[in-house]
Amino acid sequence: ELQPGVMSTAGRMFARLATQRLAPGALSCGRLGGCARRLSALADFSGEEQVGHDPLLERSVDEATLHWCKTVTSGAADNWQRVSALYDQDALLWGTVSEDLRGEQDLVDYFKYFAMIPGLSLREGSYKSNVQILSEDAAINSGYYTFEIPQDNGDVKAVPARFTFVYRRRDEPIDGCEWAIVNHHSSAIPEQPGALKDILAKR
Repeated sequence: ELQPGVMSTAGRMFARLATQRLAPGALSCGRLGGCARRLSALADFSGEEQVGHDPLLERSVDEATLHWCKTVTSGAADNWQRVSALYDQDALLWGTVSEDLRGEQDLVDYFKYFAMIPGLSLREGSYKSNVQILSEDAAINSGYYTFEIPQDNGDVKAVPARFTFVYRRRDEPIDGCEWAIVNHHSSAIPEQPGALKDILAKR
């Protein structure tokens, strides 16, 4: 187990991903070559020291994630545009209800569906997060949330999910948010083998 302030190898790789600025079109999740270039960049990462515990930075990152939650469930007529604007131009997304890794227009198309689901909401009290500050300009937030999706028969389907957001600080805030999403993984929580301790229930 890592001690506070010590960054793992994976954390260093994410830091490179979050701080690296690439030319528009250099990466595309729909192209194998683009993914290979991204992996190559990660493998070449030399790293910087982690900032460590910074309550103000951690709060701003958590607020960026809560802003995403509020935006994706707002029900606004232009909601897909509002949500898509929270992602950087080279961002990649594993969507909660998507089988595909998405970037660029594919990412936008996902939110034309997901962010426009009538009545989509987040279950009250389901949001739990754990922020890691990698540098002054890069951070990760991982945790849990539960979406609630109304069904045609009047029922509401609960989708407990886990998330990881990787952020890069913006040059200029958008919609009041200073952090841009560069990588987002959201997936339904799988059934856990009985041999593993139930950590989620303790949080």
